[in-house]
Amino acid sequence: MASTGSSVAFDTRENVDLFVCLTENGKIARHLAKQRPKQPILACSISGQSVRQMNMVRGVVGYKIPQYMKSKTDDLINLILQVAQE
Repeated sequence: MASTGSSVAFDTRENVDLFVCLTENGKIARHLAKQRPKQPILACSISGQSVRQMNMVRGVVGYKIPQYMKSKTDDLINLILQVAQE
C-alpha cells in the first residue's frame, strides 16, 4: 500500500489497477481522489455514513466493512481482496 503523498508516482505505473484505502472517515480516499488517478479507488470503512459520502467522490467506490470484521485482520484483508477482484 502506498501513502497518499506518493500516489502520483503510482498513477503513472502501468501495473496498478486499483487503489485500496482502509479509512474511518474517508479522508484518505478524498485526498487520493484529488490527485485524479486514472485507476479507481476502493475505499473501505466500517462507517456507513463515510461509505455514502465516499460514493459521492469522483473515482471512489465505497465499501461497507461489516462491524464484526474489525478485529479479524486476516479475514478483513481476504474480504477486501475478494471485493477488489469483482
